[in-house]
Amino acid sequence: MSEQFPQFRQKSKEELENQLNKVESSFGQKIEPENTRTKLLSMDLNELKNNFPEDYQEYYSFLKIESALLNFPDMDMHNDAEKPKINFLPAGARGSVYKINFENASHIIKPLESTAEKNISEKASELGIGPKQYKTKEGFLHEEFIDGKPLLKLDREKCTPDYMKNLGGQFAQAIKKLHENNILINDQILTDDFGKSHTIIDKEGKVRFIDFGASVNIEQFPNITDEEVLSLMRTDPFMAFRIGNMKSLSKEELKTEIDGYRENILAQYKTKEDIINAKDMQLVNEGIYFLQNRLPNVSSFIEGIKLQMRSS
Repeated sequence: MSEQFPQFRQKSKEELENQLNKVESSFGQKIEPENTRTKLLSMDLNELKNNFPEDYQEYYSFLKIESALLNFPDMDMHNDAEKPKINFLPAGARGSVYKINFENASHIIKPLESTAEKNISEKASELGIGPKQYKTKEGFLHEEFIDGKPLLKLDREKCTPDYMKNLGGQFAQAIKKLHENNILINDQILTDDFGKSHTIIDKEGKVRFIDFGASVNIEQFPNITDEEVLSLMRTDPFMAFRIGNMKSLSKEELKTEIDGYRENILAQYKTKEDIINAKDMQLVNEGIYFLQNRLPNVSSFIEGIKLQMRSS
């Protein structure tokens, strides 16, 4: 085991404490009570395993995760003297998302939500709208962490009419670029009534979008795959109850649900423009409605959107 995981070789108290700090930071809680933590720091690995098997298992699991993450491609690009700090970020349906913090940058590693997500994320990156994409492993995205502020956490004092108008124009331009490249965002990019948003204002004041897990390639619409139909179903508010119950369905039953949605709902949308208006533009309108209760000068934001739309 020590050869496979060199981090298990006997460590100094300072080295062990540093790793325990990482574990505590990742799980969001200190090892309690304090005297238990003191004992952990005084024991060698065999004593730790024998006396505190649950704590040991948690520690061991974290180190395995750490080893796997740090062996992703492009992880050696920063050449930091010390190991980066790793944070676990709960991510709802996606499961586990990890933020790897280097000295001057951070990376995100997360499991794919769909087979289309990787290509869509790469295209959004090329357009300068989504996070930069790094080399990755099968089944995962490996991307930059966009350093900035989520739209809903902007300082209210900063949200002057001119500032919000500029953001609205940027927002509309970004959506337009995605649509021109056959990407249906298919998610609440502005905000929903729970405050969820995928819009980030980066350090340069540029509007960026994160998370294309529900996005759909509509280049051949209405000829899309069953998986893409399922992505549309997941974000349809009228399907919320049925989606919750679909996890227990067999493949045949799930196929029946998908075919029903394709025939009874999607059949009414004949062109790419139809599905864009029905999905993304409807979500933008809903987002603006919820945004009005959270930020000042949203009317200026709307004005910026309209001006950009008219000029296109």
